[in-house]
Amino acid sequence: MSVPETLFAQTGLSLSLRLVDASNEEPVPFATVSLTLKGGKTPSGYALTDQEGKAQISKLKAGEYVLKAELMGYKAVEQAVTLSKSSIDLGDVKMDSDVQQLEAAKVTAAGNPIIVKKDTIEYNASSFRTTENDMLENLLKKLPGVEVGSDGSVTVNGETITKITIDGKLDEKSWKNAATVGAFVDISGEGFPTPRFNTQAKMLWDDEYLYVAAELEEPHVWADIKNHDEVVYYNNDFEVFIDPDGDTHNYFEIEANAIGTIFDLTIEKPYRAPTPTFVQFQWDCPGLKVATKVHGTLNNPKDTDKGWTVEFAIPRKAIAQSFDNYLKADNYLRVGFSRVEWKHEIVDGKYQRKKDANGNYLPEDNWTWGPTGMIAMHMPERWGFVYLSDKT
Repeated sequence: MSVPETLFAQTGLSLSLRLVDASNEEPVPFATVSLTLKGGKTPSGYALTDQEGKAQISKLKAGEYVLKAELMGYKAVEQAVTLSKSSIDLGDVKMDSDVQQLEAAKVTAAGNPIIVKKDTIEYNASSFRTTENDMLENLLKKLPGVEVGSDGSVTVNGETITKITIDGKLDEKSWKNAATVGAFVDISGEGFPTPRFNTQAKMLWDDEYLYVAAELEEPHVWADIKNHDEVVYYNNDFEVFIDPDGDTHNYFEIEANAIGTIFDLTIEKPYRAPTPTFVQFQWDCPGLKVATKVHGTLNNPKDTDKGWTVEFAIPRKAIAQSFDNYLKADNYLRVGFSRVEWKHEIVDGKYQRKKDANGNYLPEDNWTWGPTGMIAMHMPERWGFVYLSDKT
C-alpha cells in the first residue's frame, strides 16, 4: 500500500524558541513551555527551558496550537502558532516581569507540578529523577520567600514545609504520627505459616490524594522488572486494592516492586463472577505518584539488607466514578493490601525465582492485611474498611 508523501510532511514536526527577559534580554531558564491544540485541554507537548532559555517540543502534528510559557515572577506568554509542513523556530520570545505576588503558581517539569500557595509549597521529588539535581534547587530558589537549606530542606517565609513528598523515605511528621493497619498474615488465614518477614502499612488522605505507605522487611532486596504494566508480581511486590464505594465492583489495583515499576488496572467485578469480567490492563492511574527506597543494596546477593519502603499518592480523581468524590470526611472505602514474596536462588550472580527439581517455579507467599481465606485477593467483600477521619 502506498502512503501519500504529504502525510510525512505533516507529522514529526517541532517547535523551538528561546525565552528572554524583556527588560534586559537575559535568558529565562526553568520556565515551562507547552503547546496545546486549539480548543484542546491537554498539552500535546511541553518542555522546560535550559540555562540559555532554550526549549524544543518535538513529535508534533500539523495544526493550530496555543503556545504558553510560564514562570513565577513573569507574566505568562500566550500566543497562537500554526504548524504546517515544516518545523518552526520562533527565535527570542520575550517575557515581562510580574511584580505582583500570585495566589498560586504552577511550574511543570517532567510532567508533574510544583505548586506554591502562600506559605505552602508542594512538589514531587521523584518527578525529577531524570533531571540534574541542582535544576530543581535553583528553580525553588527563584520563587519569592523560598529558601533551600544545605540539607535539602525547604522553607517558605520562614516556615518549614510539612507537605508529604513522595520519595519513599516516610520521614514526614504526618507519616510518623500515622497508625499502622496491623500485622500482615498469610492470605489463607488461620492454620497457615506466619509470614517470614514483617510488613507494616499506613494510610493518610487529604482533599486530593489517598496516601499509602508500606515498610517491608526483606534481607535480600531484588527486582528486575522495569517496564510499566509488565507482570510486576513476578518480582516481590506490594499491592493496593481500592473499592471506592464498597459494592465489590469497578475496583482498582496498583502494584509496585522495589524499583518502583508499576502494574495498574481496573476490574469490573471479581474473577469468580458467573459471567466473564472486564479487566482493563491499559488503565494507567492518572496522576499517580510512586517512590521506593531500598534500605541496603539492590540486587546484591553478597550482603544482607534491611528491606524497602514504597509510597503511593493516589489521586482522588483517578478513583472517582463520574464526578463522585470518595475522599471526604466520614466516608468509608474498602481497601486491601497484599505482599507477594518469592523464594529465590542465585544464578550466575543474579537473583531469580526459585525452581523445583522439575524446573517449575515454587509457589509464592501471599501476605495480606487480613486473610481472604484462600489464595485470591479478588474478594473485595473481605477487604478492610477504611474510615476517613477529619482528625489530624
